[in-house]
Amino acid sequence: MRFCRLAFLPTCLAALLGAGAAQAQFRLAPDWAEKPDAERLSDRYPKLAQGLSLQGKVLLSCRVTIPTGVVQRCSVLEEQPKGLGFGAAALAMTRDFQMRPPLAPGARDPGDEVRIPINFKLPDAPRPPVPDADPARLALARRIVEVLRFDEAATRRVEGDARRMARVPEQGVETATSAAAAEALRGALPEVLPVWREALAGVLASRMSERDLAAAAAFAATPEGRRYFEGMDRLTLKRGPVEAEARRRARAAAREAFCARVSCDRKSSAEDASAALGSGEAPEPIIAWDRRPTPEDLRRAWPLARSMDLNGFAALVCVIGTQGAPEECRTAGESPAGLGVGAAALSLTDRYRLPAARVTGGMVGRRVLVMTAFLDIVALDSGTYRPPAVTPARRALGARLLEVLQRHWTAPAWEEALRRETEAMSVLPPEPQSAAVAALRTGYEAGDRTFRELSADLICSELDEATLRAAIAFETGEGAALRRAMVEADGELDVLGRAMLARLSDVAGARFCRSFDCGPAGLQPSALSSAPSTRTP
Repeated sequence: MRFCRLAFLPTCLAALLGAGAAQAQFRLAPDWAEKPDAERLSDRYPKLAQGLSLQGKVLLSCRVTIPTGVVQRCSVLEEQPKGLGFGAAALAMTRDFQMRPPLAPGARDPGDEVRIPINFKLPDAPRPPVPDADPARLALARRIVEVLRFDEAATRRVEGDARRMARVPEQGVETATSAAAAEALRGALPEVLPVWREALAGVLASRMSERDLAAAAAFAATPEGRRYFEGMDRLTLKRGPVEAEARRRARAAAREAFCARVSCDRKSSAEDASAALGSGEAPEPIIAWDRRPTPEDLRRAWPLARSMDLNGFAALVCVIGTQGAPEECRTAGESPAGLGVGAAALSLTDRYRLPAARVTGGMVGRRVLVMTAFLDIVALDSGTYRPPAVTPARRALGARLLEVLQRHWTAPAWEEALRRETEAMSVLPPEPQSAAVAALRTGYEAGDRTFRELSADLICSELDEATLRAAIAFETGEGAALRRAMVEADGELDVLGRAMLARLSDVAGARFCRSFDCGPAGLQPSALSSAPSTRTP
């Protein structure tokens, strides 16, 4: 559950969103029964390379096992550029490849070598908006952007990305390479920030009159105005715990409302489990799978774990097929019963694969027990939020300011997230689905109340009473035009943020490639081509 709109203006301006999903493309001659889907390909794109707008090519050589059709003993024949993790990422994908047996007459023997070319591609960068404004309005808008402390917000974001890049080297990437990439990212920001500031000023200037811009700039120049905008900028560093607490309370309220309508502690009876197991050889529990469902697979199959912290467990009895996948599965037990946990587990059986050695070692045709757990791992680490101590008078002023800010939005920030989660509940049986949809709205409304209350406390813990009163007067008067312009330009700012992040990655990649061999000409998409390399990885 998301509760992200605190209406902090610097946060709106610094909406640093991802620059698009990376992908890998394949040219495959063999008849493949299975290969990675777009989501898995995007997840495995090397993060360092993606952060620098760098593309890559890999050629793998693999053997195909009989009778599973699974590719094994893969090696990297070619990798361009080397040392950025493309080879390791391609090898990680091979678990998701499987040939379709039996082979057609005259087709390649599955024991022969199979070569898999993989092209790692980045999407085209979005084009930033080109606002039209006269010089006088632009000059005023620049003053507003400056006092909104956009540079500090952008610098914090980039510094955080650079630290993560340097601290957590990827497989196939040396520590020195990660450190060099991090420095390239830091070094690119001063070049991109002026362009970013000018574009932001252009957005404001194109949507506001000269009179409204002058009023906003005049308020920003006052002591109260400076304290207000500086305080709101500091709040962006503290809103994470508020959002986490709002999500925690929202899920708790949703779970309570849901479990009041349907029983959440129903277990499968011993008779049900015995009937599902049937007679004959007891199924063998399988723990060491070569491949199993991802957390995202589990979330989509049974969304109650993520939306309500409601854990689910299912036991399936299956037969191992010739390709190492569970087949002919049926539910032996589920908890809670009747809420679709067993059906969710059955929908994921194609995500499991046994190691090829176990398949060829006699597991084909054996009955096995497949255990599936639906848990929200993130919720396990959530703690209790402690709001700052504030006086009732300041709390009332903070609540009033937040109310004024939120009036500019026609719908609560969480309505779209609620719609998406409601759609996700369609995988449930009819009765639990209806209960879940009603419970979700209850949870989101509870989370929204929590978010507003804690945000008001957070605001008034940063701002004194004089500043709060001045901010309320500004936001209900001449400042309303600035807030309205920001709301109306929300989509424009989203595109601008993604375009500038793409530009930042381009510049960082060009700086990085001055001392690193980033591959042959034409491999990288950036127009900011680097100088000839002086070092090879």
